[in-house]
Amino acid sequence: MRRKTLFVAAVSGLLAIPAFNPAPASSLASPSGSSAGAQPAVAPAYERDTTCPLTTAVLYDHECRGVFRMEPGAKLSVKLTGNVKIADFAVFELGGDGRFFGEVEYVGDEWEKLWTNKTGKAVDVVLKARPFSSVDSEEKINATVRVEEVVSLPGAKLSHAEADAKLKAAGIRWKSSGNCTDRNKKNCTSYEGIRVATVDGAIALKESSGCVLTVTGGTEKGHSRKGKYTHWNGYKLDFSRTSCLTKWIRAHADRLNDRGDGARQYQGTLNDRTVIYADEYWKNHWDVIYK
Repeated sequence: MRRKTLFVAAVSGLLAIPAFNPAPASSLASPSGSSAGAQPAVAPAYERDTTCPLTTAVLYDHECRGVFRMEPGAKLSVKLTGNVKIADFAVFELGGDGRFFGEVEYVGDEWEKLWTNKTGKAVDVVLKARPFSSVDSEEKINATVRVEEVVSLPGAKLSHAEADAKLKAAGIRWKSSGNCTDRNKKNCTSYEGIRVATVDGAIALKESSGCVLTVTGGTEKGHSRKGKYTHWNGYKLDFSRTSCLTKWIRAHADRLNDRGDGARQYQGTLNDRTVIYADEYWKNHWDVIYK
């Protein structure tokens, strides 16, 4: 397409843009009526008034004074708010070769989606704009940019890679006797199919206790599948039994009756959710349910 060719030709000018991370300027209402637990939800968006100065750049490409951090799944939209009524916008990655991600033509005063980040990683992007018709050299292209970050609901399920990335970022590692992550092998430790609430609960436990946490059991085979709150269904994690973790649980959770197999049980709250800790001391780990 002609316009895409022109945008790409001027990409080298992007590298001179001063980078900053815009703070949320205003919150939009979260969508209501979320249904299935495994469906994604859209987090409150943030909007930022961004001025694209009109310059004498080649091919009339104008650079927005903004750099936007796009997390995986985030959606970028734009609308015009000034005297320029129609313009074309394109999205490029900041830095490197400034690769082209996409464009939308004929943007007006209604929201137009520019790009959704499906790269699987966070990306810093910048916008380029071109007025649809000739304008005075002193006039600016005024636009409002909106970023909507897609997040998972507590009941949503994660892949092993997704959960491992979140837990590792919080300082939580896993180990297994087989040094593997295959969910269908008993000697592996897998997060495949784990619930978001379970991952968030583990991170909250790490932050609240200050203890070193090592996961020794996830959603793999080899655990009991009786009932709803099982390892296989993504509600449970096993953590290595350390003195730090044991002391913290006993100090911050209420004692319950012993489990049928003799494990001492405690109940507490993390992230406004009930957590049950079972002391499987004969296996040298804590069996933890995040409801």
